[in-house]
Parts: sequence; C-alpha cells; structure tokens
Amino acid sequence: MSQQLEQLKQCLTLPSPLLPISFEGDAVFLNELITQQNLQILCKRDDLIHPIISGNKWRKLESTVASISNQNIKNVISFGGGFSNHIHALGYVCMQLGIKMKAIIRGNYEDNLTPMLSDLNKWGAEIHYVDKNEYKLRHSAKYLDNLSEKYPNSIIVPEGGSSEHCLKGMLELVTELFTQINNLPNASKRNGQRTYIITPVASGGTLAGLINGFSHFFSNRNNNQISYKNSNSFNFNDTYIVGIGVLKGQDYLEELVLDILPDTQQTNKVKWHISHKFHHGGYAKSSSKLTEFITTSKILSHKNGNNLGSISFEQASQISSDELVKIEKVYSAKMFYAIKEMIKNEQFQENSRIIALHTGGVQGARIR
Repeated sequence: MSQQLEQLKQCLTLPSPLLPISFEGDAVFLNELITQQNLQILCKRDDLIHPIISGNKWRKLESTVASISNQNIKNVISFGGGFSNHIHALGYVCMQLGIKMKAIIRGNYEDNLTPMLSDLNKWGAEIHYVDKNEYKLRHSAKYLDNLSEKYPNSIIVPEGGSSEHCLKGMLELVTELFTQINNLPNASKRNGQRTYIITPVASGGTLAGLINGFSHFFSNRNNNQISYKNSNSFNFNDTYIVGIGVLKGQDYLEELVLDILPDTQQTNKVKWHISHKFHHGGYAKSSSKLTEFITTSKILSHKNGNNLGSISFEQASQISSDELVKIEKVYSAKMFYAIKEMIKNEQFQENSRIIALHTGGVQGARIR
C-alpha cells in the first residue's frame, strides 16, 4: 500500500502557489481601494493541490492516510452530508489505496443521488444514510465504539477530517506560507507590516491547524531555530488569523477549534478570532447578496506576481482558466465576500498583507 500512497502523492501539486489576486466584474472597485489602503492581497491556492483531494482536504487527511498505509486497516469510516468535500476526497483516497470506505451520510439521497454520492458509488464506497438524530451521535463514544466493534480493523475519521491528526498537514501549509512570503518580490521593503490570514471555518480543523502552526513558528523563531532570507518581513507579533464562520456557530465553532488545539503557552499567544457575520443564513445556505457576488464578480490570480491592479475585460478574457479563482457558495465565496466587505469598510490596517486561504472543494457547486 505504501507504493500506492507514493503514487498518489506524486499527483499532488505541493507546495501550492501563493499568488496576488485582483477583482473584476462588479467587485472591480476593490482594486482601487486596495491601492488606496496600500494593501497587499494574496491567495494561497490550495484548491490547486489536486482536482479531487484539493485544499484543506489533503492537509487534514495526510497524517491519517499515512496511518492507514502503515497499519492493517480494513475499513475507513467517516461522516458527512450529501455534498461533503471531505467525504468525497476520503472516498477517492480509499479507492486509490484499495481500502473499504463506509460513509455515514446525513439524510437519505437514495432516490436522488448528489454528484458526490454518485462518485462514491463508482469508487466502491458503502453508503449508510441516517437521520438527523442518529447523525448527532457521531461524537458519542458509545456510538463510535459500536462502529468499531461492527467493523474490526477500522479507523474512524471525524466529520470534516478535523482532529488533532490534521495538525501535521496544516503545519506543512504554514511552513510553505512562511517560505513563500519571505521569497515575495520586495519582501524586505514590507518589514513589520501586519499580516491577516483569512480562512473559512466549518469543522474547525483548518483554523486550529493554522493557530498551531503559527505557534510552532513563534516558538522556534524565539529559540533561533528558524533562519530564512528576509525573515524580518514576516512579523509574527502582528499576525492575525481570521476565521470566517460559514454556519451559524457563535461559540460552538470556537469550542471546536479549542478542542482540537493543544493547550500550550505558545498556542495561547497566537491572535485569532472567528467572524460570524458572513454565514448568509447557515451552512450550505446562501443569500441574495452572496448569489449576486458569485454571479457578477471575478477573482483572478496572477502567476507573474506583478499585476496587482485593475485588468480590463479584454485582458481578463485572455487569462488561462487556472488563473480564474473558482468559488462556491459553501466555503470560498463566503470568505471572499467577507474580504470584500472588510476592505470596503476599511477593517484592515493600512499597509497590511492579506492572505486568503482557498481551502478547495467544489461539491456544493456541482450540478451533475
């Protein structure tokens, strides 16, 4: 199985690129505001890691996949909804590794399969549909013990892949970010600038991983264990990690993050919070404003790293497809909409760097 895992890893694009972005369509006015506020806005394009196991799915699954490969695992069990990016990615990984996957799905889609569930069927996964009441038991120790007894030699992966096991993969992401930021053109000229890392939040694993990763670098840098060119261009003491809650989860989301985080003095020093203003009605729900943003605005990433200003529609039409940043209503669109509103309302300190973490996933946008 280790050979199959290595073959899988060879298909991944790592490190994922960190690219400057600009806005087009109805959001084109943001480019002028970005210039006026002297902001540097970039996107960590984890959506380009892989067509299926994209974004934070690989980051959160990496450690678990290594455990599956090294142990006598016969079954992988996990939970999700009918459009779960996590379940979709895990199902693909299990198919590639030749492992049986058992997906416990909230709701009954037997007569109306979603595109994700159709893929799972094609990949040989066993799907169990459960009602809301049974789905609520997914955190119950007794329920999980019963699953383990029913399926010996199995590993149970939490909903969204979010557990302490996801911290390793997220640490690699932070390592990539640190290196890429310090290798940006003119990085040394931005010494001391404030940095905002923006990410969507649903099950808490990605945000917890970012916090843990930055606490690791705080500690190692203070112990003189980190040495990079232009290392002063990244100001740890003026770095803020901002989660954009994509569901109605005031306090609940914060608790999820804290449950995953190791309780250390360094972790507690990282500055982070979750904004609950941009869920647009709840998980996988939308609003007229979000729908309008998705349909009338474009986000473009620029490989040459130089074009931070406005681009004409004639130029935009000539840009290759991998430079058009794809968004969907469940995660990424809510994050970029939040960034739009925060720039418009001058909520970022002038001369700051903003990094949007594109966590991938398109299941919520698929129609076939």
